[in-house]
Amino acid sequence: MTTTGNVGAFSIFRWTQFGQEASVPLEDRIPGSFVLVFDNTSGLTTGLAMANAANTGASIMVRIRDESGNLLMATPMDLQAHGHTSFMLPDVFGVAAGKRGTIEFVTPPGGRISVIGLRATEAGNLTTIPVLAK
Repeated sequence: MTTTGNVGAFSIFRWTQFGQEASVPLEDRIPGSFVLVFDNTSGLTTGLAMANAANTGASIMVRIRDESGNLLMATPMDLQAHGHTSFMLPDVFGVAAGKRGTIEFVTPPGGRISVIGLRATEAGNLTTIPVLAK
């Protein structure tokens, strides 16, 4: 979506297996990075969706830290132009399994990425998690 005016919107994510929905607002911030707090303990799992709004591919630096701030992993993640991805955090980054902490997505120079967070329970409940701009 492009506009020269102010626009507000939201999207609804549906987990059809459990009949759950969660809504998230349109992201219009362009920070140096996004930080998502995650909790993959006690039957909770953190998921996320990320999009690249730029006309060129992006190599996004991903930094995962535990709840004490210790760096667990730093790795680039490529996202094609106008591409998007979504996944449950422990499925893609095993170092986050069974842990709490933060995951940071560093916006590449001239980049336009957005990130949203989702939290799921074993019972199939789904809710959104605010993502911080840094």
